Amino acid sequence: MGAVVSGRYVSEDNNFTIVVTSSDDSNGSVEATYNATYSPVPNGNLAISGRIGNYSFIGGSGSPPFAISFNVSQRPEPSRPYHIRDCWVGIYESQSAFLMEGVRSYIDSQGVMRVGSLGTLRFSR
Repeated sequence: MGAVVSGRYVSEDNNFTIVVTSSDDSNGSVEATYNATYSPVPNGNLAISGRIGNYSFIGGSGSPPFAISFNVSQRPEPSRPYHIRDCWVGIYESQSAFLMEGVRSYIDSQGVMRVGSLGTLRFSR
């Protein structure tokens, strides 16, 4: 069991959810599922699961606050019609919340390119 408490963390605007299933203090990894309710992908929803997060302690205490990040991307095979990436970085404030800043990049096979901020949001359990 790691320092990041398992559970469902929802952004204050309700557009993003990170469901943490496990974390590992030995390598600072987080297994989770990321959901975004809007995106330029065909159905609008973005859902990605796996080892998508990382964290690191300060001062060796192993307790909050500490740095945390989540990085997800999707590029469907085999035709690769688009590539989307959401990145969030911030602070795991307590066992029930983290504050993060998000960015998104998107490019498709038609040459549409988008890069922008997802905002600074608090995610709470």
